[in-house]
Amino acid sequence: MNRLWRVLTFVAFLTFVLLNGGAGPCPASNLDLASKPIAGLATVAGEYYQGDGLGANLTLVVKPAGSFSFQAAGCLRTYADVTAKALLRNGMLVLASDRASAESRFLPVRWGDRLYLIEPERIVGFANAVNAGHEPRAKAQGAFFLRQGDWNKPVTGAPRLPTMVRAYLLDRPIEARVLRVLDEEENLELNAGRRQGLLPGMKLRSRGVDAGRDSCKLTVVKAGEETAVAKQNWVCDDLKPGDPATTRWRDVEPPVGRWEDDF
Repeated sequence: MNRLWRVLTFVAFLTFVLLNGGAGPCPASNLDLASKPIAGLATVAGEYYQGDGLGANLTLVVKPAGSFSFQAAGCLRTYADVTAKALLRNGMLVLASDRASAESRFLPVRWGDRLYLIEPERIVGFANAVNAGHEPRAKAQGAFFLRQGDWNKPVTGAPRLPTMVRAYLLDRPIEARVLRVLDEEENLELNAGRRQGLLPGMKLRSRGVDAGRDSCKLTVVKAGEETAVAKQNWVCDDLKPGDPATTRWRDVEPPVGRWEDDF
């Protein structure tokens, strides 16, 4: 549901807000696009993909001449096909239209020879995906826009994230345990905190002691020096003191591959 909501929200924004309600692709000739490269735009030009390869397939093409095209396709049809202006502003890729004041922004994130486009509000989520082991991915499918073919490029070290969120990238996984259930809202206290590297917004997963069940998601909402409070999602109502939780949650997921989008 979270994946579907985000895809539909993004499609609705680009289709109805960015282009002021225009249906279908908007001809470039009507957008007064620049005919020469826009300063710096060539550094992020290319085709980017985000999706699961099934019901959600988002393709974003950024052109150095100052335009972009966006397409959202599902199993049965194309949901949006949009063309409008693209520019770089203060290091941020901005997708905009003369017809609306709203705009969509992406931060170009380099990781070796790879180039991602990440929405500013999802930068911590991207760090969570790295900690979890879902990035760097080795296939096209993923929850963040990655330049075409870059999933075949190996990386070392860490991605180049803004200074304010670099602390969210962990040198090693955090292995914690549930100390107690705090309230009826199913908030948990974990036996790891800031000293171990946990920060508000970080994600962990736990299967409890049953390796056969689906893992449940934990989001850190408050971090003390040695302990942290984490919010459970709806499938975690049977976690109990002593159950393990880890930031490297790809290791505790079922063997069936799926597109993890709740970072």
